[in-house]
Amino acid sequence: MKIAYPNWLTKCDAAEIEEAYQEATVDCCGDEQPSGLVDMAVQELVVPFTAIALGQRVEVANAAPARNAAWGVDLIVKSGKKQFPISASSIELCEPFPEGHLYLAALLVWHSNMSNAS
Repeated sequence: MKIAYPNWLTKCDAAEIEEAYQEATVDCCGDEQPSGLVDMAVQELVVPFTAIALGQRVEVANAAPARNAAWGVDLIVKSGKKQFPISASSIELCEPFPEGHLYLAALLVWHSNMSNAS
């Protein structure tokens, strides 16, 4: 099954995404690569930032390893006084992109490549 990912990825430079991938996985062996990508995406993504979730402008307050998906990242969005985890693959980042977005892009591209290879 082909995975569709957010449009913001098309605005990122492929070479910069590859560089972020290499940096995130430099010390990883084989099966450790997904973990390295998740860790780097969560650690390097600077919050808060503005994004679009379910057609609404929201503030992303935090990022965390996904609770319901292997090798994913949940972005914790604020809506009013409540916070909700939403898969990073379901959120459109707004320009200017937050610092650290290339690590998230590297994870999403890796995940897409792995899903399309199945």
